[in-house]
Amino acid sequence: MRRQIVFGIATAMALTVFATSRSQAVLIDTFDPPNPAVTALQNGTAPGATVTAGGPTGNFLRLVNDGVNGQANAYIYDVADAGPARRVVAEFDARATSVAAAADGFGVAFLPTGQYGTSGGAPFPTAEEPNIPDTFAVGIDLHPAATENHISLHRNGVFANANAAPVDLDAGVFHRFRVEVDRGTDGTSTASVIVTPDIFGTPGAPVTVHNSVPFSLLPQETRLAIYARTGGLNFSGDIDNLNVNSTPFTVTGRTVQDFDLGNNGEGGGQGTGYHAEARADDENADLPVVMSGGPTGNFLRLMHDGRNNLRNAAVFDASGETTDPTNVVYGHFDFRLASATQGQSPADGFSVALIPTATFGETGPGWDHTATVAEEPNIPGTFAVAFDLWQNLNNVSTHWDGSQIQETAIDTSILDLDNGLFHRAQLVLEQGDGGSSLSLSIIPDVHGTPGAAVVLADDLFIPGLDLYSYRVQFSGRTGGAHMTVDLDNIRFATIPEPATFGLLGLGGLTLLARRRRRAAA
Repeated sequence: MRRQIVFGIATAMALTVFATSRSQAVLIDTFDPPNPAVTALQNGTAPGATVTAGGPTGNFLRLVNDGVNGQANAYIYDVADAGPARRVVAEFDARATSVAAAADGFGVAFLPTGQYGTSGGAPFPTAEEPNIPDTFAVGIDLHPAATENHISLHRNGVFANANAAPVDLDAGVFHRFRVEVDRGTDGTSTASVIVTPDIFGTPGAPVTVHNSVPFSLLPQETRLAIYARTGGLNFSGDIDNLNVNSTPFTVTGRTVQDFDLGNNGEGGGQGTGYHAEARADDENADLPVVMSGGPTGNFLRLMHDGRNNLRNAAVFDASGETTDPTNVVYGHFDFRLASATQGQSPADGFSVALIPTATFGETGPGWDHTATVAEEPNIPGTFAVAFDLWQNLNNVSTHWDGSQIQETAIDTSILDLDNGLFHRAQLVLEQGDGGSSLSLSIIPDVHGTPGAAVVLADDLFIPGLDLYSYRVQFSGRTGGAHMTVDLDNIRFATIPEPATFGLLGLGGLTLLARRRRRAAA
């Protein structure tokens, strides 16, 4: 027995963060007056960051103060543009002034909003060594030691490299810093840092300190954070004339649904159309249903706690472009698992699969998990990720072409899959020679207090997985035991040529050591 409800396809894509055409976005702060979309944090000796008069172009931001030890201040901007970008250029003027030897320095970080939110506070690293999980950052080091007067690059909480600055960073004049992050034509992401000395005095020629350094940068939107600190030594640290430009990249295929518009999706609600299906031993089995009251609005209840032997699915339609993926598939979704049953392990699990349109068509029902276990989705010609909780499991597995590729048992002290909180799963599949590479991670408690991303696959090569025409299917089941499965904020995108893939956010999965796309004929 199978029942299904067909939900409408929207003509508008207002929900999507993967806009197919976005104008260039700009974040500007000259402090005349200051940009209000910011959070100032103090994590040491007072005072905090202060907008100050008397700079060469008006007001400026004083982050730390000469003569005051133990300061640690941050200035963290709200997100200025939704979605990832092909190229980001951040320019700002920075001045360090001290009577004695200066310490410690500045940091500039591009915080992924999937990990750290679109506004408000964020991690507080050592300013001149901004090692923040899932983040690309630049450090400006003034401390009189081996790294004095150096500019360093940092990725995913790890120092990458440092080069000596071409000017005296503690000269008491404003230097202009330019940080460029973009996607190279060979499919790698790169970062450059350029310094123009004494920008308001006698400007020198711009000098490239880091030139197109390759990094693994991923599809996430970001926001800017600026840090400074003093220690046993100190300095006055000033920032002015901040300007951040982000240029969009083209996303050709997308599956987008957050269940917030269109009366539960019926009758043409915005977002990708989908089929809500129930396969069960009981005619009264509960279908998937859109519910209110989630942390970001409505959500889809795929599976219902207290109901045995459910076999439910939400099968999304293909868009015209997802039928022709060429280089990269990116996806994320939020999920919440819970069970009120005391003394019994929740059961059984759920999965997300990229079902091939050649087999299942571009709309309508998907693969029949009456015959195939939802948490073991070994489907011919199909890639899938599964979440398994029975018995007392806390496992995530990946599957391709009818076989399990790998399974990871997650320590519940790090991430408890069924703790009743929304977590965000993120994946990237990139075409390579003879297969595709997978990066997969989960951000715990994504709408509460997000934890560090739990990495489940780091550039895992899957032979024979050539990207194919697909659509997205979520499937779940219960047995003698049961649990709730909730889904929200579903985003899948097909991203075309490497040259247009772009920066893609500087964080999120924090994983991908990019493989070159297979050579064109």
